[in-house]
Amino acid sequence: MTVECLREMGRLVAEADSGQSALSLLERSDPFDLLVMDVVMPGLSGPDTVRLARRTRSDLKVLFVSGYADTSESADKDSTDPLIVKPFKPTVLAEAVWNALGPARLADH
Repeated sequence: MTVECLREMGRLVAEADSGQSALSLLERSDPFDLLVMDVVMPGLSGPDTVRLARRTRSDLKVLFVSGYADTSESADKDSTDPLIVKPFKPTVLAEAVWNALGPARLADH
């Protein structure tokens, strides 16, 4: 649903089914404006994936999503990256993406 919503917003989306797949995509030289990452994933967690990705992409903007009401057990407590809790409405996702992109969003207009 998240990928579909992002595409309906006019975003180009590269989809990965795991943290390791996301890292493989990020290892390419392709530009990425935002990484939308689930907190809990099989294998490599979302926060672990982001930590590894930021070794080579230190300025990577991230929006975490979680299906857990109590995200304190699953999220990186030191993270300042925004988080939205599933289920969420497309408008919540759109606003979170807008806010996560910060000044970079001005390039969209």
